[in-house]
Amino acid sequence: MAKWKVLQLPLPSARLKPDPASEWLPMLSDILAEEGLTLERMKIPGMPKPFFSKGDRAACLMPSNLHIDAASDEKHAGRRKVALQFELPRGSYATMVVKRLMAGSGS
Repeated sequence: MAKWKVLQLPLPSARLKPDPASEWLPMLSDILAEEGLTLERMKIPGMPKPFFSKGDRAACLMPSNLHIDAASDEKHAGRRKVALQFELPRGSYATMVVKRLMAGSGS
């Protein structure tokens, strides 16, 4: 778990030049192959856009200042609603946090 908490993974882009011994490279290659892509094919010749950022992102993150408020849903009788509030590091996606939080809810 300690290793997972500090793991940094590079963003896939045509400019990424990974070390062939990288542990994550076979997984990235498999995921790209499922989409019919390679790192090299992520650049479209002659087009400056779309542009894929270069850099690293944390593989594991924990939202801070997480607050969850559940209440009756005034728009849908008999149902409940949830309001989430949290903070994430720059470059993180709130939709992924919500997806993980809701994964065990039966929704």
